[in-house]
Amino acid sequence: MSKETQKNNNYNTEILNALAFKYSVTVNYIRKCLRGSRKGKKPEIIILEYEEGVKQYQKGMQPIISKFINEN
Repeated sequence: MSKETQKNNNYNTEILNALAFKYSVTVNYIRKCLRGSRKGKKPEIIILEYEEGVKQYQKGMQPIISKFINEN
């Protein structure tokens, strides 16, 4: 018998912290949104912004994190 393995997601902590600060929520809430445990408009926006942040981060552009923090 074989056990199914579940992959643990590794999220970029800098982007998680920036989004948590922007929306005044916990990092745990952001993770739940990304995992799909939370439904609604706010989680959808958080997912889109996280994906945008990851793309920018992978390109080596850190200003996206500053943008999230300074939008308040």
